[in-house]
Amino acid sequence: MEKQSISKSQLHFLEHGGVATIGELTEKQTYFKDFAATMAYLAGQFALKIRENQLEVGAIGAGKGADNIVVGDVVMMGNTYEVSLSLPAYLEFVNSGVDGWSKSKGGKYKFKTKGTPDSMVQSIKKWIIAKGLIRRIATQTTRSQIKDSALKQAKTTAFMIKKMGIKPRHFIDKAKQEVMEMAEQELSQAIKVDIINNLTS
Repeated sequence: MEKQSISKSQLHFLEHGGVATIGELTEKQTYFKDFAATMAYLAGQFALKIRENQLEVGAIGAGKGADNIVVGDVVMMGNTYEVSLSLPAYLEFVNSGVDGWSKSKGGKYKFKTKGTPDSMVQSIKKWIIAKGLIRRIATQTTRSQIKDSALKQAKTTAFMIKKMGIKPRHFIDKAKQEVMEMAEQELSQAIKVDIINNLTS
């Protein structure tokens, strides 16, 4: 693995939302406890801010949301510290936007077919039922009829999503910028603490 400076690896962490590779710290196998703890803190803050920003822009849909982000443990690989952050793919689509097959929303991605997969329809159906958004019809009297209505509504919604697209919400991008601003100061201070502790231990 190519050795990276702290600033480059911070950028890698925030831009990719995946594995954070932060810093070649020393030629020796010295474990920098405060630095590692700060990395874990920043990863947690990244996940938290994604959730906060997702709620702020109202980008709560049928897919797996920010509640499903998994933050891994900080591990030391040689002279490199790494922490993983696993995000559901759905979040990236809502963050960056998806152009519909009929209309552009200025998205990074694009729906290329008109078909609506069963998994998409079922996910939207669950969301409709959970949010109480079923459009009730006067002739609907039984639970079965209401569920059938939810399925029909989900199919229509799925079709319209693929046709019209998903507007970019940029809540992950905003979280990256917020954590980037925190990282410079937090990691710099952590390194100072660890250097002092290692010199005086």
